[in-house]
Formats: sequence, C-alpha cells, structure tokens
Amino acid sequence: MLQMLAACGAPPAFSPVSSTLSQPRSASLAGPLLPPRTVVFLEGLSPSPQYRVVDGCVATAQTLADGRRQIIDLVGPGRLIGLRYGDQNRYSAETLGFTRLEAVSESMPQDERDRALSEMLARSQSLVMLLAARPLPSVSPPPSLIWRVSSAVRREPASAAP
Repeated sequence: MLQMLAACGAPPAFSPVSSTLSQPRSASLAGPLLPPRTVVFLEGLSPSPQYRVVDGCVATAQTLADGRRQIIDLVGPGRLIGLRYGDQNRYSAETLGFTRLEAVSESMPQDERDRALSEMLARSQSLVMLLAARPLPSVSPPPSLIWRVSSAVRREPASAAP
C-alpha cells in the first residue's frame, strides 16, 4: 500500500517541522522507498552523502563503549541527515519505517546548513533535558561495616557466667 502511494507521488504523511528548511522536492527527484531497518550509513566509516528525509522516519544513533546503542535523534520529513563533521561518520542512521530520502547537493547554501545544524542542536538539547529529568533508579547503599559488626554482636547468645 505504501509503495502504491509513493508511486502516485502522494504528499508526505507529515509536514516538515521547520518551514525555514527548503521543502522536499517532488518524489521523482527522491530516491526509492526504503523498507524499515535499512541502514543508511554507519558510524566510523567515510562520510556519507547528505540526505533530506522526504517521507518516513530515520533514527540516528551512536555506539557506546560497552556496545549499546544510544539514540541521538529521530529525523522526520524535511530534516537533514549526514551533515559532515570530520573525515568519518560520527553516528549511524537507520530507517524506522518505509522511508524515502533525497540526496542533497554538496553545495548547500550556508544559511540552510546553519538552520539544519541549529535544529539538530535544539533537538539534542531537548533529549538531554528529557534524560536528565528522569529519576534515577533507587539503589540502597551497602550496609556499613559498623552496622554489620553491631548486628553480629547482637545476634550472639549471652555466654553463661562461670
């Protein structure tokens, strides 16, 4: 069903969050409809092209030292992924549902790039505040040595007087 809608050139299901970014171009200029869980690019590899999400959703994530993945951002229609910083990808990107991406020219105007980076920074700050506001799991501290010794002394039976 989604492929039929995509072939008809149906408008994106969600409007872009920011009206300041250029609107996605027609579906004919966009790439193919990607299925869910498609890896767009991987962290640590040479820089990938920059993409604009035309329709669907992409999750960006970094791998932590212990092997877990930390979601950095959820990117929807009209937003950019793959903005370069350095000589390798700093995060991975994977589609969450049926998604259509459009390759963005390397010669993107500086003001458009600045707006995209500002939006990414604002979303990242919101995520940090959300995570910081979550209560930490309660962990009871280990009993102190004094408490353990006093408990052991109280449990010993009184010895009979000689």
